[in-house]
Amino acid sequence: MRTTRETVTRPDVGLRQRRLVGRRLRLEDTELATKYVFPFVGEDWTVRFAVLELLGAGPRILATAVRADGEDLRATATATDLGIIESVPQDTFDGLVHFDPWWTFRGASGVHRAWIERIVASNIARPFVREGRTHKVEDLLFGLEAKALEALTMKDDRFRAKTFRRGELDLSTLRRPPFR
Repeated sequence: MRTTRETVTRPDVGLRQRRLVGRRLRLEDTELATKYVFPFVGEDWTVRFAVLELLGAGPRILATAVRADGEDLRATATATDLGIIESVPQDTFDGLVHFDPWWTFRGASGVHRAWIERIVASNIARPFVREGRTHKVEDLLFGLEAKALEALTMKDDRFRAKTFRRGELDLSTLRRPPFR
């Protein structure tokens, strides 16, 4: 029987930002419960580091890549490798983007306000205008080992989805100017 539906394509394999929520992170020496994991991505689509929002602790920087391990995440690091947000120079965030549709950093406690402002400015979850239409980022797709951003999906004001890959979109055009 013939159908008029589009051919179903194989879904992309990898870590989706919207699913990096409530995961256990296995480090070399311990296991941590995360609320959120936010990879921070440079203009070349590579992940520079991740910010972890941990249960029972403030946000922490993880300088190594996370990778899928079933429903959990794994990283080649120890608990002492996790740094505080202020261990990263403020201006580092100016050249990076991340996708936080929950805007968790607006109310982050235990982090100096200047760093929060830089992190919020790097969030690409806000609506923006592209080619005369309002768009909003829907999700980010990283490889199974989150070393690079593989694809970014956005929807326009008519809810039509479009996926971009490296070289098809300048990520810096999606962020707000940094606070000065």
